[in-house]
Amino acid sequence: MLVVRKAVSYSDASIMEVYPVSFTDILAKYRTVSFSERDKGERFERLIQAFLKTSPMYASIFEHVWMWADYQQHRQTFLALRREQS
Repeated sequence: MLVVRKAVSYSDASIMEVYPVSFTDILAKYRTVSFSERDKGERFERLIQAFLKTSPMYASIFEHVWMWADYQQHRQTFLALRREQS
């Protein structure tokens, strides 16, 4: 289960609503709102990148996670950079 934060504005105050969303629900939303297969793929990439950067299980392992376009542009030999063990 993922947690989504959504900014909601009530007159002059902004409040952040937090609610659980399943991975399946997110993918269904991407299928609905994406205007092309490429757009759908980029949305999925950003989702996985955010997950790897913020999940307690993976955030401590990876120092940086690149998007596929950045990987290709810079000719990296990896899509994620592991943190140095201290």
